[in-house]
Amino acid sequence: MLTHPAPFVAANEPALSVFTALSAAGMPYAVVRHADLAGPVRSPGDVARMLSIAPERITKTLLVTEDPGRRRCALVVLSVTARAQLGAVATSLDWTGAVLASARQLAEHLDQPVYGVSPIGSDLPVLVDPSLATGRDVLVGSGTAGV
Repeated sequence: MLTHPAPFVAANEPALSVFTALSAAGMPYAVVRHADLAGPVRSPGDVARMLSIAPERITKTLLVTEDPGRRRCALVVLSVTARAQLGAVATSLDWTGAVLASARQLAEHLDQPVYGVSPIGSDLPVLVDPSLATGRDVLVGSGTAGV
């Protein structure tokens, strides 16, 4: 695990914008690379076990769009153990409905991989599950798979 300041990230990796945003905000963070862990990572549970943290402290960030055909998008951050309540998401955003974005929409709006989406450094609205506010640390995607 590497700690602040930002580790080397190739300029063409989306993660660079994440580390830049964290540094600019003065936010402390640590970087966890799957390749540096003590075994293969096949699931968030593997990461939790190798880092000795609760799986609920590992998040997923979902890109959601207003009802199909609409262009408005937002990010939803929740534990990997939770399910997104799209009706509640739509209500929070004052939308008529919300659906999960496609991989194509994810690439179009964020240029990030499905298994590495970061809520940090985006201009989109971000909704965070309030249960993540408890505790000290939480793991989020970096904009690059495996980091």
